[in-house]
Amino acid sequence: MTSSTRVLGAVIACALAVGLTTALGSAAHAAPADPAVPHKKLALRDGTLDIRRGHAARSAPQATTATVPSYTTTNVDATTKKSYTAHFVGAAPSANTTSTVTVNIVPLNFSLANSNGTTTAVDATAAAKSVAASPMFTNATTKPAGETTQYLDAYVRANANKVGSAYHLLLNPVVSSPVSVSVPSGQWKQVGGEYGVLDTTIENAVTSNGVSGRYPATQLTMFVAPDVYGDDGSFTGSGFGGYHDQSGNYTFGYSDVEGGNTNLQAFSHEISEWAMDPFVGSSQINQVPGASVSGYGCLTNLEVGDPVYTSTFTQTVGATTWTLEDEVYVPWFFHTSPSTSYGKKYSLLGISSPAAAC
Repeated sequence: MTSSTRVLGAVIACALAVGLTTALGSAAHAAPADPAVPHKKLALRDGTLDIRRGHAARSAPQATTATVPSYTTTNVDATTKKSYTAHFVGAAPSANTTSTVTVNIVPLNFSLANSNGTTTAVDATAAAKSVAASPMFTNATTKPAGETTQYLDAYVRANANKVGSAYHLLLNPVVSSPVSVSVPSGQWKQVGGEYGVLDTTIENAVTSNGVSGRYPATQLTMFVAPDVYGDDGSFTGSGFGGYHDQSGNYTFGYSDVEGGNTNLQAFSHEISEWAMDPFVGSSQINQVPGASVSGYGCLTNLEVGDPVYTSTFTQTVGATTWTLEDEVYVPWFFHTSPSTSYGKKYSLLGISSPAAAC
């Protein structure tokens, strides 16, 4: 999650805040809330911190209520020796079993009203199909150990130092029927190559459909659209590129998809953060001691993409090359030294030292 330039709506989420930047790097929506400059490319940054501010936590899922599979563990801060309870998706790594979670990928089709009475249509069908065919759900040789598996599975195995074991967290993609959203004139604007849609419009569409019972609560539901970010109302490129959220027993989220539907920095960011902090909208949010993160200040919840929102890598499946995000491992937040994760590192791309305390 990240901070945006304003408190976003009434959603408690993990959202990728966006800001305009002249950098042409591989990041898709990742930039601190700096003053806008001439548009070159939206950069990815997650915005849960400000989204959560000022809003009461939603009710936690009950033990008897079906939700995504998860296990509970305890992490200890190496500096203060304080213990922190955490809830992660899947089965405990010690069980050496495979957990499979279905991910409903829902195209969010936008009908953007123009002031002259016409409409601009954004069809997300191709973006949803592209995401389903990506390394997020397809076996490929991936970071950090060169295993042939899915992106998230490689991450959680490395995080738990279970590379080469029978432990897996696999995702099963299902491209669902599209959901249509009509956006009145004045609530959206084209910003460079992106469409900025008022953040609350996206939030309301995602929440109302995500918890409607249309999709099983035991599955994750992710809404996607190509080149559409949630604008904070300034329509200068500031807002979110994606977020994950939870209400009751449902977990769901939204992700912008860029780069001709192959830039999945936002999607990989949110999927990873969902896996490591699935109940972000409840009292079961995973807290951490406090990590100093550039552009975020003092990060106090376990959002694994925020510390590396400017760090990406590419992965090829067939003839397509995808952009994915680095993610930090849990020991990074708890100042554990040496790291107990794969290779004694602190991220997929090999960060060599833990977080600075704050």
